[in-house]
Amino acid sequence: MEQLIARSPDKYDDRLSYRWRQIELIKLVKDQDYLARIAAEDEDGIIRREAVRFITDQRILDRIALQYRKNDHIVREEAVSRLMDQEILALFASNADEYDGVRNRALYHLDDQDLLISIFTDAHKKAK
Repeated sequence: MEQLIARSPDKYDDRLSYRWRQIELIKLVKDQDYLARIAAEDEDGIIRREAVRFITDQRILDRIALQYRKNDHIVREEAVSRLMDQEILALFASNADEYDGVRNRALYHLDDQDLLISIFTDAHKKAK
């Protein structure tokens, strides 16, 4: 593990301590748009995911889940797990091209029985 971090204000601070302080600061942020900026722009994936954990605005979570970088699975999984819109969750759950972690999170949070049956039926038809 790297001992010193250039962007940390204390030259003796290690990566875990810096990350912990950042997460504690994120917990204090109430501005949803600012949290979305952190989720999109921070260099550290753990920090980006933690920012998403504190986003409550469903429109922002929807945007992160649908339009965010496809390779940033950790952030998209967290956004999907916080979504309440069953139709959007069904989109993720039924998309065979979607990353498994994102698809599984969507399935786990999908409560609408009709949508679940539809997804299962479609997957079963495709498998034949």
